[in-house]
Amino acid sequence: MLAIRVPYPFQWGAPTFDAGEAFAMMMASFVALVESTGAFIAVYRHASATPLPPSILSRGIGWQGVGILLSGLFGTITGSSVSVENAGLLISND
Repeated sequence: MLAIRVPYPFQWGAPTFDAGEAFAMMMASFVALVESTGAFIAVYRHASATPLPPSILSRGIGWQGVGILLSGLFGTITGSSVSVENAGLLISND
């Protein structure tokens, strides 16, 4: 029998705080944001699109931050990031 479970926040109990782990997760989120920014810029440059305005770039990074926050609330393991591999495929198909 197939069971479909809907995730909900804090399904594994109340969160605990450890400064070392919090610092490690902040660094991982920072790396994901930098990687995403590079992928956004590489794709628009390769696509010969108009230059990406800083307001649009910061909006995309802000929404990615919201996604990272929601990933943490629901207890996902992978978090949120853009697919840099797909950006690389776009560039390599030149």
